[in-house]
Amino acid sequence: MAAGDADQRVWTATVVVPTLPLSSGKPMPRATFATATATFATAEGHTGVKEAVLCAIGAGYRHFDTAAVYNTEAPLGDAVAEAVRAGTIASRDEVYVTSKLWITDAHPGRVLPALEKTLRNLRMEYVDLYLIHHPVSQRAPKDDGNMVLVKEDLVEMDMKGVWEEMEECHRRGLAKAIGVSNFACKKLERLLSFATIPPAVNQVEVNPYCRQKKLREFCRARGIQLCGYSPLGANGATAWANSSVMESPVLKQIAQDRCKSVAQLSPWLPMTQANEGGLPTVPLSSGKPMPRLGFGTATATLGHAEGHAGVKEAVLCAIGAGYRHFDTAAVYNTEAALGDAVAEAVRTGMIASREEVYITSKLWITDAYPGRMEYVDMYLIHHPVSMRLPEAEGGPVVVKKDLVAMDVKGVWEELEECHRRGLARAIGVSNFACKKLENLLSFARIPPAAVQAEVHPYCRQKKLREFCRARGIQLCGYSPLGASGTVWANNSVMESPVLKQIAQDRGKTVAQVNFGCDYYLFD
Repeated sequence: MAAGDADQRVWTATVVVPTLPLSSGKPMPRATFATATATFATAEGHTGVKEAVLCAIGAGYRHFDTAAVYNTEAPLGDAVAEAVRAGTIASRDEVYVTSKLWITDAHPGRVLPALEKTLRNLRMEYVDLYLIHHPVSQRAPKDDGNMVLVKEDLVEMDMKGVWEEMEECHRRGLAKAIGVSNFACKKLERLLSFATIPPAVNQVEVNPYCRQKKLREFCRARGIQLCGYSPLGANGATAWANSSVMESPVLKQIAQDRCKSVAQLSPWLPMTQANEGGLPTVPLSSGKPMPRLGFGTATATLGHAEGHAGVKEAVLCAIGAGYRHFDTAAVYNTEAALGDAVAEAVRTGMIASREEVYITSKLWITDAYPGRMEYVDMYLIHHPVSMRLPEAEGGPVVVKKDLVAMDVKGVWEELEECHRRGLARAIGVSNFACKKLENLLSFARIPPAAVQAEVHPYCRQKKLREFCRARGIQLCGYSPLGASGTVWANNSVMESPVLKQIAQDRGKTVAQVNFGCDYYLFD
């Protein structure tokens, strides 16, 4: 079975793709499947690129980035056409395609012909976004198809003349939005001084070691969307590769303490720079907005192997790397270590105060009776079941014969009291299915702000997502990689043939590819 066929069989659920509004054109999907390779597609070939794109479409990607110099426009176009024929997507309009003007064509009189050639390669009538690839030009080669960069042939770009032709491409509908790539603040300032249509986007390298703070602030103030590439530093994949991200001692420490890979952690860290204040957040029905990315503290040994000091150090590393949302629970045995880490971070000036972090904890089933509560930003009922109190502290975590039906109404009334007293800024539940939620909503005076449940490509929670969305409840996901190595683990994600195929074709790990897929599941 071809990779594309496998995609269609596995990935059939409706995908919710988070988007970003631009100053022109339709909203841009936030996560992008890039087609640049170190060999400019010569090693992969037309078929290899096409199959990789088909796998990505099947996995849920809808934004594809290409360029004239990548030699991937034609296979990308063929993949989209095949996906439409196969019914994987309804039409070309379902995907968002970005391409770029190469430096040999960055001259007045060459821009429109270059875009027309791109459209022929793609077999499309328009691109969603067309970018000037670099703020420099190169003398046109004698061989019109030669796009090799020749340093001595580089010349200053006639920016005004080139941008006027980009604007003409936009006016003709050949490019729904136009922008630039690799432009610094001064170049952007000059462009804005004469542009009739301002650039919608500036695409640049963004990762934990290339944070682009000044450029982000400049773009935000002028309504330009900053888009990042090389979130892992493009290590080993391109001519501009560096190992600063993948060899980062901070990220390695976090990954080691959490039994993860650096690749699993780092793609999310640049996102913490996306909004004012540094953290993308999700509004809730109560309490302050919740940072979208959470650092979980559950371990397979419930904190015993790591110890207080190990958990504390992992949290301090995470705070240093940009995390601000921390998830714990009474049963995880990590609450004390987390609290100590936050206190130390405040003392050392890593964060200004405890208010800078968002802490979620959970009521364990032995305490799921009227009478026992604590303070946090978010407090959740861990499971929709109770367990008889153990005779002695430190006994088995779950004793099946001691499980009993929960007095949901009585327990929820006490959670509401915690909220009213300000001990829990927001309250919610975990591992509740639709029927359990419906029962809770029938008597709740304060509805749950969040539901925490397992979410990944093989546990998509479509029915629960729709239920929560219709009722204003935020669905929060855990175990995005299937929690391999824990007591509730499964290998369906990390052993997925679809994700393995995409990862192999793109020279990535399954974890890297999977994080993009997981992000699609939420608004």
